[in-house]
Formats: sequence, C-alpha cells, structure tokens
Amino acid sequence: MTPFDRRLCFVLIAAAVILQGCASIPGSDWTIPVGPRSDNHTLDDCIRNSACTKTLSVGHRGTITWAPENTKAAFDAALRMGADAVEMDVRSTSDGVLILMHDATLDRTTNCRGPVAEKTWGEIKGCRVRPILPGIPSDKIPTFHDALEALKGKTVIDVDVKSPILIEKVVTAIRAANMHHQVMVLTETIEAAKFLANNGIAVLALAKNANAVSAALALSPKPVAVEVDINLLPLVQNQVHQAGSRVFVDALGACDLIGVPCYKRLVGSGADLIQTDRLPDLVPFLAKVNK
Repeated sequence: MTPFDRRLCFVLIAAAVILQGCASIPGSDWTIPVGPRSDNHTLDDCIRNSACTKTLSVGHRGTITWAPENTKAAFDAALRMGADAVEMDVRSTSDGVLILMHDATLDRTTNCRGPVAEKTWGEIKGCRVRPILPGIPSDKIPTFHDALEALKGKTVIDVDVKSPILIEKVVTAIRAANMHHQVMVLTETIEAAKFLANNGIAVLALAKNANAVSAALALSPKPVAVEVDINLLPLVQNQVHQAGSRVFVDALGACDLIGVPCYKRLVGSGADLIQTDRLPDLVPFLAKVNK
C-alpha cells in the first residue's frame, strides 16, 4: 500500500465514522461504522426470491480495511456494517485441511512465509493474519469449517475456491455444516458448475464474455447468479434476468474509489449484487435505493 493509499484509507474511515454509528474494535482504538443489520440470511431471502428487487452488498473477504481479510473478525465487521453477504477464499494445506486464504503463499497477509499447499495445518495454525492498517489486531487463519460455523444462520456466503480440485471437498464441508441454503460457490468451469448443482449447492458462475454467460445460463438448474465485468454488465443483464438469475459485479478498484456515482451506474445497469471494499459507502447508498 502506497502512502497515498494509506492517506485515502484514513480519510474514508474518518468520513464513514462521521456519517454512521460506530462500534469499538476489540483490542484497538478504532471504531467500525455500524450500518443497519441486513435481513438477508439465506439464498431464499432475496437471491432466489423473484419478488425481491433489492440490490445487495457483498463484503470482499469480509472486509480488508476494518479487520484482517478472510478472518472471523473481518466477517463480523462486515455484518456490523450492514453487508448482505460476505465473500471468502478457500485453499487447502498439504494435509488436506481447507483454510481461508486468498494468495497461494502466506507471505503478503500473514507473519509466516511459504506456499500454502506445501504447509501442514499444524505449521499454519499458529500464523496470524496482519491487518492493512495500524492499530487493528491480527487474527488467526480460520479453517473453512470454523468460518462456516461462525456464520451459520447469519448471512449469505460467496465461496471462491482457489483450486478446482477442491470443489468436492468444499461441497462436502458445506453439506456437513447443513449450510447449502446459505452458500453459493463461484466457478468458471461448466464441469464444476454441474457438480455443484447436482449436489444441491448454488452456483455463482463467473463469465468473462457474452458466450460464457450464455453457456452458464444453459445449465440446469441455472446459476443463482452470474458474475460479469462492469463493462459487460449492461450488455448481458437482460439476458441473465430473463433466465431467472441475478447479476453479480465487482466494484473493487476504480469503481470503489469513485464511490456513489459508480455504484449508481451499476444499479442503473442492472446489478443485483455488488462486491465492495467500501461497505460504509455502499451500504447506506443501497439502503436509499432499495426503499
């Protein structure tokens, strides 16, 4: 993170605290902007409910600003800020334990080093995930099982499986936790989508072009949502909606930096789920839109 990025984060944090209520972060001097608690706890509450016309917010890795990413603290912070859903990344240790980790290595996000796939859970479980801002406590790397249990009955979960070979184990874990009604799994391949659907797991299909959108919508049952690029959104949103699926987009990066004007454009272009790193900005905007 550059000095400019850090200054920008501090400005955003200060503005968010002023505009919303706040709650203390345990072990720190920071406060979390508190938004209205979402009533979106399962896929049936809105995503699978054709009568629901809300645009939903998705907390990227929970939150990457207010807590260490992909941790229980990050998911708790996201829900307190009013997120309608949270996203998490899943990888496997060398001895087959599913954990939450975005990168292939531990280097960027933790106080440990080395490839995740070459470490046992015994070697990893003592590592701490570092926050991107000073004064926020580090947190443990959660297992996928522990993350599911922590969020049971609380919110919709978007699972990004970082390796296709882990899909079967991820499905087993979701079904063992009896959380298939809360979880959708991101996949780009038709084979993985069919496997998920055949096992009663909701599909979030990643489609990088119009042909991929058509291929995803040809599946039976259809994906609950299709993730598309911002530029592809206006071209395919009618097709996705007519098929009975939702449109998922990322506001990460430039759109998040622009903020409300960009969120307004996404909603106007047909987005149903918007993934963000700036929940304190997106949540109150969507609260007004959804009224």
